[in-house]
Amino acid sequence: MREWLAKALAAYVLHTPIRRGRGTLGKLAWWMYPYPIMVKNEDGFSMKVKINDPNDRWVAGRCPEPHFERHVFVSYLQPGMTVIDAGANLGLYTLLISKTVGPHGRVYAFEPIPDLCNHLKDHLALNHATNVECHQCALSDTQGTTMIAIDGAVSTIYFSITSRVTEVQRQQLIVS
Repeated sequence: MREWLAKALAAYVLHTPIRRGRGTLGKLAWWMYPYPIMVKNEDGFSMKVKINDPNDRWVAGRCPEPHFERHVFVSYLQPGMTVIDAGANLGLYTLLISKTVGPHGRVYAFEPIPDLCNHLKDHLALNHATNVECHQCALSDTQGTTMIAIDGAVSTIYFSITSRVTEVQRQQLIVS
C-alpha cells in the first residue's frame, strides 16, 4: 500500500506543472517509499529517480527549458557522428545524443561523481544505449585529481560552507 501511494504521489509530482508544494509531496513520497522509482521522461527514456531530489524530478518530469536547449543541441548532430558529453550527470543529454547519432555513431560520456556515474550507467543500460562509453572522470587540460563540491545531484568546482566535497580523477583532453 505504501509503495502504491508513494508512486501515485510521484506520478502527480512528476507530471503536473511546477508549483508550490511539489517538493514537499516528493519528500513525503520518499519518506513513505525510500527507493528510486522507474519513470519514462518526456523524451521517452526510462529513468530511475529519487522523487525527493529536485534534479531527478527535473530530468524525469517536465523540464522547464524555455527553448528546449537539449533539442536545439541535438538538432546539429547527424547519424554516425562521434560526440563527447562532458559532465553527463544522469544522462538526459547522453541518451538524446545516443539516439540521434544512432548505432553507427559513438558517444563518450564523462561524469566524475561516483553516485551520478552509477546512475548514468543504470540509465544507459535501461535504454539499451550500446553506442555510449561511460568514463568516471573529469576532463581537463591536465591529468591528476581535483576537488569537487557535491550538493545532491549537482556538482561544481565552487565551494560553499555547506558543501560536501569529493576528490575525483582528472583526465587530460587533447584536441587537435
